Amino acid sequence: MIRRILARLAGHDPATLDQHGREDQAPIIHLGWTVLVGACIAGVNWAVGGYVFAGGAASPAAVGTAVAAGMLGSSLVVIIDRSAIYHIDTHAGRWWALLLLAAFRIALTCGVSSITAHAVVPILLKPELEWKSLQLIEEAERKRGSELAARYNLAELQSAETAAEAAVRNARQAVQIVPPDIKARLDAAKACWAGYTRRRANLIQQGMLAIEARRRLAPVAAGCTRDQAVAQELLDDYGKRARSALRAAEERFHQSGQALIDTRNIVAEKSAYAAEIEQRAITPLSSTVLRKLLETDAGAFFKYWTVFGLVMGLELMPLLAKLISPRSVPGTRIATDLAIAKSRHSRRRKAALEEDAVEQAIRSSMAAAMTDALTQPELHKVATRIFAAKIQALVPIEAFQMLMREIEARELDVQSVISRYPSYAKVLTEAWKKTIDEVGGALRNAPPYPQPEAAWWKNDSKEAA
Repeated sequence: MIRRILARLAGHDPATLDQHGREDQAPIIHLGWTVLVGACIAGVNWAVGGYVFAGGAASPAAVGTAVAAGMLGSSLVVIIDRSAIYHIDTHAGRWWALLLLAAFRIALTCGVSSITAHAVVPILLKPELEWKSLQLIEEAERKRGSELAARYNLAELQSAETAAEAAVRNARQAVQIVPPDIKARLDAAKACWAGYTRRRANLIQQGMLAIEARRRLAPVAAGCTRDQAVAQELLDDYGKRARSALRAAEERFHQSGQALIDTRNIVAEKSAYAAEIEQRAITPLSSTVLRKLLETDAGAFFKYWTVFGLVMGLELMPLLAKLISPRSVPGTRIATDLAIAKSRHSRRRKAALEEDAVEQAIRSSMAAAMTDALTQPELHKVATRIFAAKIQALVPIEAFQMLMREIEARELDVQSVISRYPSYAKVLTEAWKKTIDEVGGALRNAPPYPQPEAAWWKNDSKEAA
């Protein structure tokens, strides 16, 4: 039983090997063992890769993925290697076709080995890949921060907010201070009132009544009042302008601050979204991380290619074993039988083509002879009479076919009228039946068509003689 299974793994049907001895079957059995080992290795590699890609946790999903991946890997080796070994062992064509098959199988094995090696690498290079993925994430964060800041002009918005804040401070200081020119006017008004007060006190001390002193100093008081009113009006106007400027500065500061906050929120959202994607994409299982690691770390580079070469060599072991070993006796017999069968069928095809060529030549010769014969007047006359007799016989048939087509068309018209006028169905049916009976009677009572003379060509032949 085991030998039959191994023979199938080597690509041969056990039933075809029964007519050979054990010595003839031994190379095929050994190849079956190599295919079995290669299938087991591929199954283990693919199972490990599936388990790693599924998260590596002891969950039913991860175990199921590992089992499915292992079965897929083993199936690929069994299916592909069986067919390749069988074709190499039973190959009966040109050598370059065999080289193409071997090159294709090697290229396919390299592709499969790269997949399996990539599946095993996250376990063998786990520390290096984790470190490299962390580096790439941090690099992406730094690059993303600068790019988002430049895209949304965060520096300009920050500068605008700072300038608006400084304008608010200046506007508040401007509200709290009095300009020098207005202060000078106020001081002059105060000095005027102070002088008015001293002069009035002096006049009262000299014995003048207070009312008389105020009357005498009324022009001075009016001037002081006028100066003080002008200064106060200037101060009030300046206060209004300063407070209006303060409100405008505060509004600009609020707008710039809100714009900066909104932009920072947008940047934060985009950064969080990108960081979430990076956390899923930049992992030790990522091919990008592996490529970056191999480009920058010589130790990881040699380690990866060592694993790749080992996996590829083990998976190529059945094909290499067959390429370096001679063709088996059953394979030689199958190749010989195939060559004999192909030669036999090629001879049959060649004979059929020759028969077709001979038949075509005979037909061409006969057609040329008939064409030459018809050029003679006597034969031309005979052919004309034959054709006329054929046409004369076909005329009533064609007339009958035209009549039947007309009856069929009228039948459709009658059915259409009956469907539109059901009350007249009986009358129309009887009339149409009567018409058909009359046509049939006319055809049955028609005189027979005169038959052509059966021996007219004999008379012509006698006359010609």
